[in-house]
Amino acid sequence: MKKMNRIVAATAGLAIAVSVPLVVTSASADNNGNGHGNNSSQSSSRAPSPASLKTAITQTQANAITAARKNYLTTVATANQTQRSALMAIQNDVLSAISVARLNLVIAQDAYDFAKSTNTDTTAASAAVTAAETAYQAAVTTAKASAQTKSAAAKSAAQATLDKAKTDYQAAVTAAFPSGTVISPSLLNPPRVSFNWMHENENWNFAFNGKGLALGHFKH
Repeated sequence: MKKMNRIVAATAGLAIAVSVPLVVTSASADNNGNGHGNNSSQSSSRAPSPASLKTAITQTQANAITAARKNYLTTVATANQTQRSALMAIQNDVLSAISVARLNLVIAQDAYDFAKSTNTDTTAASAAVTAAETAYQAAVTTAKASAQTKSAAAKSAAQATLDKAKTDYQAAVTAAFPSGTVISPSLLNPPRVSFNWMHENENWNFAFNGKGLALGHFKH
């Protein structure tokens, strides 16, 4: 019997390695003037130093800016959590979508292995493995495409929320000063915040190889 490589789920628990971005990089705002900074190793906001504040402020204005910063940080945290939940749901959808096809392939492979070990006819069992693998690969392709579409939508929604949060923050700060006041960029830029504790990976990465899930290696 000619040996052919098969990509199947080889682990006992039928687990798949799917890496999910719990938040996108743009969910962290920076004080660099464009509103979308890189992730920081810090887990809290970094207020600009007093020396960098070139706009004289009263206590009332300071209170208004503090409130605006609080609202901004709260919105960013909520956006991150919402996206995290959406991506976790997508991961579960992937697992559910391929579970039946993957189990069928494992069952077909087991039947082939048993027939071979007992020196009985493996013709039908080999054909069954081929058919099960084809169905499995189709399920993987469909699940991957759906997951990538959904994750892109989640990222877009999070970005829209973050853009609005920055606009609202700047409007609140501007409103705290008399019309025509030149406000320092260090006040207008929203606070810098990182949510690295929520995520490790910035991209949607499946453990896929060129043909499907790289989960095992069967022969028949």
